[in-house]
Amino acid sequence: MIITQKGQYAVRALFALACSGGDGPLKIADIAIDQGIPARFLEVILGQLKQGGVVDSRRGTDGGYWLAKSPREINVRQIIEAIDGPIEIICNPESSPIVPASEMFSNFWKGAAATLQQHLDKTSLADLVDSYEKLHKSYVPNYSI
Repeated sequence: MIITQKGQYAVRALFALACSGGDGPLKIADIAIDQGIPARFLEVILGQLKQGGVVDSRRGTDGGYWLAKSPREINVRQIIEAIDGPIEIICNPESSPIVPASEMFSNFWKGAAATLQQHLDKTSLADLVDSYEKLHKSYVPNYSI
């Protein structure tokens, strides 16, 4: 299983939208700079996410992108699957009489895939924003000379 760079960028872009707190649409250029994503690539990603119903947009000088739902209603799995398709761990599901433990390994990998999917399902954009804020607030710079 590979979560592509495109999928990772999608999560980061929507994280930026979630952090904005719905203060109006964000421009692609602003998201790209904030998250270190190439703007041209981000255009394609946000287009896919719009088709998937995850974001909405408006053109013009006051235009940009915003989340189509609350950050609590969007989980990481939805984002990745809107970009990369279904998340699966690829393994050989067939038992082999030559390898006595092949069925056990097949069940192991299926369980690993299910665990990953559950983790991505239960992690919302709001959870990512909360984690970031906790981490950011716990950092206290030391200005002593």
